[in-house]
Amino acid sequence: MNLRYLPVLALGTACGEPLSNALFIEDAEFLAAIPSFENHTIVFPDTPQVETVALGFMLPLPGHTTDLRVQSAGVAANLNATLTDLMVLGDFIRSDEPSTREDDLRTWGPSSLENGTRALLLVDIIRSGVGQYDWTFMLSDISAGPWEGFYQGTHYVGATVAEGDGSFYADIGMLAEALGQERQGMVTVEYDLREGTSLLLDIEGYRELADDVPLNAHYLYQAGLSGAADFQYGIHAELSGGETLEKVAVRTRWKASTAMRVDSRMYGGDLGSQELTISQCWDSSGVLVFQTDSWELLEPLGSAAHCAYDKALYAEDW
Repeated sequence: MNLRYLPVLALGTACGEPLSNALFIEDAEFLAAIPSFENHTIVFPDTPQVETVALGFMLPLPGHTTDLRVQSAGVAANLNATLTDLMVLGDFIRSDEPSTREDDLRTWGPSSLENGTRALLLVDIIRSGVGQYDWTFMLSDISAGPWEGFYQGTHYVGATVAEGDGSFYADIGMLAEALGQERQGMVTVEYDLREGTSLLLDIEGYRELADDVPLNAHYLYQAGLSGAADFQYGIHAELSGGETLEKVAVRTRWKASTAMRVDSRMYGGDLGSQELTISQCWDSSGVLVFQTDSWELLEPLGSAAHCAYDKALYAEDW
């Protein structure tokens, strides 16, 4: 818990004499250290989407969806929506000047969250050491505090401030409570933006409503400068009607042309040594050119030679 005792300041309050361009540039460097929609979300090729359950998961089984490309697009869209709820907080402070400026510190707020039951937001970004920024978004019911951090991280500078690496985590439940919502869960992200984009995300105990079964999920997204990308995700879920949870893991790879291959596995839990695998491929026009599965549930189609990637690669275990 971070305790702060500051008077209420409106964001954008004037600070006296006109500020130099250098000061505004330095403000921008502090702000570049916090996550943004442009740098910390998944860029998925344009794909028709279907309605999906929490965080985009639908089981890759006949009767649910046999188009794993559509499923992966839905997962990416819903995950991006969850991350965007955090990114808009950064946009909120980017639109205003800091309320406090020190050599190695910028503070925004306290300011009001609209429709919030915990109404006030305070943000600190601290420059510590060479090329390191530590930042914290905090909530409180009153301007005198105490202030409690719910979204915070550390960023290391790369070729530019934004093109670096780092990590952050967020307590979704704390933010949801402040907005009068029921969502719960923790999000942890490790990222590297120095050459392309790499995002490793874990979500624990996620639920939309208080009575929902908590969801634990794992994601890995890697996009190269060439336009090719690799998106992996997986959950623990009860799929066989038994007493232990199975794993569902999906790996989606595409080239700059958007030709794509998806390989899915369902394994573990009550399945024992049994395993269901499904593979599908699409050309750059979005036409399905190959599909196969290990239980012969789907109509076989085409040859793996028609795929952008001719060999199956499954998501990493976690």
